[in-house]
Amino acid sequence: MVSWLIGSRIGRALTAIGAAVMAFLGVYLAGVRSGKERAKIDDLKAYKDTRKKADEADLSRGDVDDDFDVLRDFHQRNGRN
Repeated sequence: MVSWLIGSRIGRALTAIGAAVMAFLGVYLAGVRSGKERAKIDDLKAYKDTRKKADEADLSRGDVDDDFDVLRDFHQRNGRN
């Protein structure tokens, strides 16, 4: 039965459609994976920048507003509100 289906016009058409769907699906899934990796990299870079600001905060000056802004940004980047 399979050899008849492959040899017929309908079988070839279904095979071509199936191949096209699989190609689009493969490209879509690769894009999703790439997007997730890129988002993770962006999050890590943002964390690095925020962490650097928090580490470099001059707590000895007594400027509470600057320190609060840095700590608030650090807190928000970690997914907490």
